[in-house]
Amino acid sequence: MLTEPNQMMCSFMGNFFVSEGRQGNVLRVLAKGRVPDLDIISIMQNIFCGRFYDEGRLIALGGVLRMRNGRVAQNVMAEQYPPRVLSFIDLARSFQCHDIELESDLIAVGTIINTEPEILSEELRYGSPLPKRHHQFHSFSNYGAGGQFVNDITKDTIEYEGYFNLASKNYMWD
Repeated sequence: MLTEPNQMMCSFMGNFFVSEGRQGNVLRVLAKGRVPDLDIISIMQNIFCGRFYDEGRLIALGGVLRMRNGRVAQNVMAEQYPPRVLSFIDLARSFQCHDIELESDLIAVGTIINTEPEILSEELRYGSPLPKRHHQFHSFSNYGAGGQFVNDITKDTIEYEGYFNLASKNYMWD
């Protein structure tokens, strides 16, 4: 969490897209509604992987995703992590999942890489499988809603607008 402008602290996991803010080409994504049970990020990652994975190199996008008109599920992590986490499923089960009515725009920032998403069908959130990913989208709003984006709950009414840019360097530590 950023509390001091000259110092950034992160918990045990984070992803960051740093931009110089210059004008240029971006990838704009517009979507209304959702057909599959997967979340919008996993859908985009599937498309990205299907188009660019065969080239045998890691490609990353960073960007902003705006959500409106519906409800979304957000994970909120505890201030302290469980003392012993044996698996990703154990960690995911320790999160508090909140159902949020979108009063106005919800803004999420994050990264996507061109690898195939790992979907955990044994762990569901609002009827949709939970993706296991290192690259996540964290959201905020002007009305106090926020967290780690999980999925939309109102797949017929939700609207997405995203702007993404290509990362020139990608670093990943596990």
